Amino acid sequence: MADENLELPAEIDFSKGYLKLPFGQDQFSKFIASLLGKPQTISKTFEGEFSFDLNSIRNIFHVIEQRLSQQSEAYMVQFSGTITFNDNSTVTLDGIDSFATYNEFRPIFPVKLSLDWIYMVQFKDKDFPEKQEIILEVSTTAGKYTNEFYLGGYINYGNKIDIRIFHTNRIWGTDLLLAIGGYVESLIEQGNHRSRNFLSKYYEAVGWLSAILLFLGFALGGYIAMTSASSNTVAEINQITTNAETVTTAISGAIETIFRDQSKLFLLINLYSIASVFLSIFFGFIVSGIVHVEKTAFILLTELSYRNKKKVVDQKNKRLLAFLFSIAIGILINIISSYIFGFLTSI
Repeated sequence: MADENLELPAEIDFSKGYLKLPFGQDQFSKFIASLLGKPQTISKTFEGEFSFDLNSIRNIFHVIEQRLSQQSEAYMVQFSGTITFNDNSTVTLDGIDSFATYNEFRPIFPVKLSLDWIYMVQFKDKDFPEKQEIILEVSTTAGKYTNEFYLGGYINYGNKIDIRIFHTNRIWGTDLLLAIGGYVESLIEQGNHRSRNFLSKYYEAVGWLSAILLFLGFALGGYIAMTSASSNTVAEINQITTNAETVTTAISGAIETIFRDQSKLFLLINLYSIASVFLSIFFGFIVSGIVHVEKTAFILLTELSYRNKKKVVDQKNKRLLAFLFSIAIGILINIISSYIFGFLTSI
């Protein structure tokens, strides 16, 4: 090959652009291969409700630095982060100090954050330091709950934290993933608002159950009203037969009363049944929508993001009260409708 016959000049004129490195040709080839070679990948995803702020970035930074200082000789080549906002604009920052001094003046808040660490690590069994990369991505759906701050084009990323490590040493990568993952797992909120979470998890069943219970209430009210109407009809027939001068007159009056009352009752029952079904289904959808609260996560890097979190949390905390209020409204509707039905069947 042509490379095998390549001879370097004995005297090199560095003014012509030559660069002298303290490597032999074989060593230099291995070093370049360690930079450009395809590394292995290990990853893990954490999902749930969480808040990710500047302190979270610092803590993960310290976890990585502490872990690497204990394992092997390593130095950081680059640290950068890209913030994606709810208007789909992005800002890229270099260095941890840039995050501390960053001040966003636009009325927007972050929905995604991507952090990238690049290290050169000298493993004991290797002749040269090798490139290792750590990527941590934080995604949220916070924008779904703040229509007044929504500027258009929002992308639903999901509430999750993804960790990806590109490494050339599997033990090193696994150990670092466990260290970072341990801290990230501590950010995920666990066991809060059990009643709200239970209702939200089974929101469809809660909606259908509410609809069925309301319909049963309508049916019970209708049954009571029909029983009362039947009693009134019987009493009226008894009065007619008692006051009638002949049997023929009594029978004729009774038949006329029964036909009149039953025709009216049949019409009212049909209207009442149709209204009961529609109101019950509509009520079930309302209750289902009230108790269905999606999990939320927040990236707190701007002033608006803190206000947005407070607003969303307040809205979610009011859902349980809204559910209880809707149940009370359902009971009230049931009582009023039953009373109206009973009144109409009695006149």
